[in-house]
Amino acid sequence: MKQHVIRLLEEKIIRHFRETKAPVNEVALGTAVGVFWGFTPLIGIQMSLVLTQWFLFRLVGIRFTVPIAVALVWITNPLTMPFFYSLFYIIGKYVIEFVSPGTDMMSFAELMALLKKAEGMGFWDGSLFWTKLVFNEMGLPMMVGGITLGTPLSVISYYAILPILVHHRQKLAEKEGLSYEEWNERHVRV
Repeated sequence: MKQHVIRLLEEKIIRHFRETKAPVNEVALGTAVGVFWGFTPLIGIQMSLVLTQWFLFRLVGIRFTVPIAVALVWITNPLTMPFFYSLFYIIGKYVIEFVSPGTDMMSFAELMALLKKAEGMGFWDGSLFWTKLVFNEMGLPMMVGGITLGTPLSVISYYAILPILVHHRQKLAEKEGLSYEEWNERHVRV
């Protein structure tokens, strides 16, 4: 199981970092964009949002690596969704209550009771119930929580990937007997 997860991460995410020929700053920005959208509760449209942002950035001359951004939105996926949606809701609930004290928000116990109710329903009824619950009751806190978490993590990811990628490319340059600058001139697209 552990080997399967490692192989999946290697194939779906790490490979993009290792094989990209984009400039380091474009890779780092792609990382930040992917992490930001990955930490929003917008599963199903996150990749479309990455592509929309890519298009808008291109209009003003800013480039980032789309495959990396798209790979990183998979931080939140159907398997991790329950954990992240709960985390987004809890953080968003506290942020909203801090900014606007007295706001009537669903407690975590009430949320768990509603989830328990949904468990007893059939697939379609439960899915419809869950969708309505997410959009009507949990949407704002989850979005606020996701943005509150995603914004600093995207900035951190930008600065964290820079030295990692430079180090990786320096090792590749060493293997070829080149300086880092020479390796970049030969392999990195402009």
